[in-house]
Amino acid sequence: GGNEQFGVAAGYLFSGSYNTLSIPDLALGDSLFVGLNRVEAFGDNKSSAIRLTALYFLPTTLNGSNDIQEGPNVDASFSYEDPKGFSYEIGAQLFTPARRSNPVGSPLATEPHNSLGQRFYVAPSLAIGQLTIGALAKYILPNDYPQSDVADYNGGGLLLGLTPTLVAPLDSVSDLKFSAGYDYIVAHNAGSIGGGPLGDIFYNYWQVGTNYEIKL
Repeated sequence: GGNEQFGVAAGYLFSGSYNTLSIPDLALGDSLFVGLNRVEAFGDNKSSAIRLTALYFLPTTLNGSNDIQEGPNVDASFSYEDPKGFSYEIGAQLFTPARRSNPVGSPLATEPHNSLGQRFYVAPSLAIGQLTIGALAKYILPNDYPQSDVADYNGGGLLLGLTPTLVAPLDSVSDLKFSAGYDYIVAHNAGSIGGGPLGDIFYNYWQVGTNYEIKL
């Protein structure tokens, strides 16, 4: 009612098989999706949204036998959008322990520690005419395994991203959209050299793209 709208969503995500020469039959677990949204509209096309979503994963199978079943994932976010000014989104992604089969084909059992660290992010953007500059800062906490468990430990990390987008109108119904992106990624305690202590690994990721858009 009024300027508030509530919405619910549900879905089924099919993953299918991922077959290679070394792994003849790996079927990633399908998942069930549910979501709840609350959107509030303001003047000048401004709006805010609160979103709660959850994913439930079915087991991943290897050669027809259960291998791992990821724990349910819950996401929560708040966003404010001003198409002609400053917008932002803040959110958290929370993971629960998985169930593993060891060896493959044995009954699934809940892992002793959570193998996926929790994630927190903020994504601001600024619109200046036809130019939009977006940014992303995402922090991933270490998982719950000790560093001595080199097979299961993950030190988490940090992602910093910058994405400018420029729209060049061609006529009343079409335009060209030019976009670029740069991500700086840090993986904490992700690798060692010559059997030495774990150390950070740094990545630089670039992308450039162009889209031709038609408004129907």
